[in-house]
This record gives sequence, C-alpha cells and structure tokens, in this order.
Amino acid sequence: MKKIQAIVKPEVVEAVTLALEKVGFFGFLFDSKVKGKGNVVCNQSCTTCTKPDLIPRAVIDVFVQDGDVQEVCTIIHDKAGNGRSGSGKIFVFPIGEVIDISTDRRGEEVIERTTL
Repeated sequence: MKKIQAIVKPEVVEAVTLALEKVGFFGFLFDSKVKGKGNVVCNQSCTTCTKPDLIPRAVIDVFVQDGDVQEVCTIIHDKAGNGRSGSGKIFVFPIGEVIDISTDRRGEEVIERTTL
C-alpha cells in the first residue's frame, strides 16, 4: 500500500481529481489552502538568481494498492504538469497498515479501487 502525495497548482486540482474518479479512484484528500516555495530560481544564463516568495499550492493525497501507483502518478503528472518549472511534485510513501475506523476492516481491502 502506498500514499501518493502531489503538491500542485490550485487551478489543476479539479482536473486531477476528475481524472482520478474517471478510472475508479474516489478516495483522496486535498487541501487547497497551503503555500510553499521551491528552490532558488536562476535565469537561463545563471547570471542572476532569486528566492521565490511563498506561493499558493494544493496538496492531494491518494491512498492506493502497490499495483496502482504508476497509473495514479501518470494521471497526476499528465493533468498537473505543463512541462515548466513550478508545476509541482509527486511523492510516494509506503503505508504500513490501514484500519477503517467504522468497520475495523484492515489492510488493502480498505483502499480497494472502485470498479465502474
């Protein structure tokens, strides 16, 4: 099991979440009220560098089985990326255990992908 965390521009959240739902990933979290900044930005000739200010970002967390990681990362990349610096980042974390609080179900069945 894995947690996929994407930090993206707020304006792409809807496109990402709709694309995830279209292929059966209905379980995710997102927070559109975060701010962050990347690394130092240099112009093409690297003669001047600037430190970026904090800019609005959104965080999308998706919890998936191991076999779904590549598909979810590809969806996020395709919908959030524009080929330019600042499009965001995708992180993949291992999940040791999942417990459904209401049913006490445990493990991968808790995060099963919905078949449409």
